[in-house]
Amino acid sequence: MLMEIISLLYLSIIVGMPLGLIGYIGRILFRPHAAPFWLNQVHFRPISDGSAIQWSPIRAKDVTRMFAPIIRHPVRLRGPPPVEMWYEILPPTRNEPSNMITINYRVIWPAEIHPSPVVDKLYRVFRKFYYGSSEDIEIIQVTANLDNKIITQIKMETDSSQQPDVFLSDHAKVVLKRRGSSFEVWLNQKKIDTITLQFKGTRPIIEVLTWNHVFSIRYTNKPSELHDLPLKPVTKNLHQRYRLDRRSHFDDNHQFLQKHERKKRSPERQPPLMRLSKFILHGALLVFVTTFIGMMSLPIIGLK
Repeated sequence: MLMEIISLLYLSIIVGMPLGLIGYIGRILFRPHAAPFWLNQVHFRPISDGSAIQWSPIRAKDVTRMFAPIIRHPVRLRGPPPVEMWYEILPPTRNEPSNMITINYRVIWPAEIHPSPVVDKLYRVFRKFYYGSSEDIEIIQVTANLDNKIITQIKMETDSSQQPDVFLSDHAKVVLKRRGSSFEVWLNQKKIDTITLQFKGTRPIIEVLTWNHVFSIRYTNKPSELHDLPLKPVTKNLHQRYRLDRRSHFDDNHQFLQKHERKKRSPERQPPLMRLSKFILHGALLVFVTTFIGMMSLPIIGLK
């Protein structure tokens, strides 16, 4: 009897665990990657404050080019230079003044090349699996005043050491806050410096620091190339294809908007592969539970 119980338990593990693993992998590979609900061709901003907010349409191309960063790419960096820049205009929050706008600019590189050839190959495999592509996509968030066309704040990622030749960057969050003609540098929520940012008209010049394309707080004297990249909007298709929800981002006051939208997603809107992977996972659990119950019922019904 004991041997029969052990055999059934072993069978339940043999049948249940592989199915559960298949379901889990399917969920990772085929789950829909939630795209923000504000990704569309028409964007809005409030024209009045208070409890009742009216909305006025603005054309994205009228403002995104005005504040788009120009990328300064050092020649010493391994790998190709950036090729294009995507943008998404964030919806204003209730407390945001009506003359302010916040734009996420995403700089696109064909790849990022690690200094170690072995690590580079392993890292490429990881990126292909986790991000869905080998392209490197870094974010620069710009907040600007639409009335006087002045950038008031820039958020991006840097390396805390500010050393270009790092083995692994820590992707530290840095905020540049305008104070007159200068910018205060806040790294990990601590003010560390005040700098003068270079501009070309209304557009900031941002320098790349490391091989994985985090940005520098200060400019260097190394030979560099300026890249005025073509712009295009982030569509829901791009957001899902390149899994931007897994890449660098700044939540801030817009985080609740994304969470609220995710709560509204219904099972009927999920792709068939997502539903199939859930079915397999639940089926594996059902096989395991029913087999276990059957195993425990043998002594009761008198089977030997």
